[in-house]
Amino acid sequence: MTEPLSWEWVAAFFDGEGAISVQVRAYSIDLNISFTQKDRAVLDEMSSFLEVKGVSRARVYTENKGSISRLIVSSNADIQRVLEGMIPFLRVKRNQAVVTAGYLRDEISGNEYARTINMEILAGRRRGNILSANQPWPRSRGILETRLASMSQARRTYRLLATSTSGKERLRRSAVERNVSTGLRTKRKVLLSISEQPRSTREIGQSIPRSYGHLQRVLRSLTAASLATRDQRSVTAPAIYQITEVGRRYILELDAKLRN
Repeated sequence: MTEPLSWEWVAAFFDGEGAISVQVRAYSIDLNISFTQKDRAVLDEMSSFLEVKGVSRARVYTENKGSISRLIVSSNADIQRVLEGMIPFLRVKRNQAVVTAGYLRDEISGNEYARTINMEILAGRRRGNILSANQPWPRSRGILETRLASMSQARRTYRLLATSTSGKERLRRSAVERNVSTGLRTKRKVLLSISEQPRSTREIGQSIPRSYGHLQRVLRSLTAASLATRDQRSVTAPAIYQITEVGRRYILELDAKLRN
C-alpha cells in the first residue's frame, strides 16, 4: 500500500530532483521552485499534496515530447510555504532553501542572497553560473525600485511624445480612439439593458456605472437615431425607454466594431 505524502518525502525528493531557479533582474531577483521526474503521476500526486498544504499554484508541465515532467511553484507566497515545509527535513539543499526563505522575508539583501548562492555553486551543491547582483537592499525595496523605474521610463516616453509634433498627434488620436471606444461600449450596455425590458433612466443606471446626466445624453442620442423609443405617460412620470428593431441590429454592428 502506498504511503501518504509528507513534507519529509517532498524534502527528500527536492534534495535529489529539485531546484531553486534564480534570475537576477535590475532591482530584484525572480525565483521559482521546480521538481523534475519522468513519471508525471508522481508530480501530480505531489501537486495535490501541496494544494492541501495551502499552495495555490503548483503546476505540472510535460516537456521533451512527454519524456520529462516538471512541477513548478512560481508565486513568492507559495515558494515560502513550500520552503518552510521542507527546511526541517532538507540535507543537501538546506542552505539554499534557508537563504531563499530569508530573502523572501526581507531579512537579507539581494547582494547577500547572490553571495550565498554563489558559495553553494562553488561548493558543488548547486549547478549554474555565478550570479552578479548590485542590490544592496531587500526584496520589497527592489520591487519598489522596479516600479519607480518603470514609472520614470513612462514619464520620459510621454514627455518625448508630448514635445514632438508627431507625438502630440499620436496622443491626440489615442485619446480620441479611447473616447470613441468608451462611448460605443456605453451605448451597447444601455441598449442591452433596455432590450430585456423597458426601463427608466434611473433603472438603467443601477447596472451601468455612469452619471444620470451622462445616461440621459446617451439615451437622447439613441432615440434620435431611432435605436430606442421614449415613452412618458405624464409630466411627473419617469420616461421609459425601449429598444427598437434597428437598435437590436445596431448591437450586432457594435459587437463587430469592438472586436476589430
